[in-house]
Amino acid sequence: MTEELHILEGELKELETKIHKTAELHRNEAKAYGDAKAKFEIAQANALLNIFSFETETGEKNTESVRKAKALKRCESEYMDYRIAEANADSSREVLRAFLAQLTSVQTRCGLLKAEASLVAGNYK
Repeated sequence: MTEELHILEGELKELETKIHKTAELHRNEAKAYGDAKAKFEIAQANALLNIFSFETETGEKNTESVRKAKALKRCESEYMDYRIAEANADSSREVLRAFLAQLTSVQTRCGLLKAEASLVAGNYK
């Protein structure tokens, strides 16, 4: 039983390291996501402001959705950077959640093993 506790302690230490590294990665990914989102929103606003005319070259009306589509086309690279950064941040968050779930599992196993050890030792509490 002591050997099992040592194994679980090793798993805990390994998970602690993984969680720390993943949390740091997620922090960086979240910052990159925020930066990319801000750059996209600024580029989109500038593009919308530069679409002065509410009429197309053929005299048709530019609807709001057409103006937004034109603005998005003008800041396409910022939009792509933003969406990729968002996906990276989401991915790192999910990896972090998975490691935290593993940590909970190992902690539960440790608690059960300690309870079993105390029963075997005759410490009925």
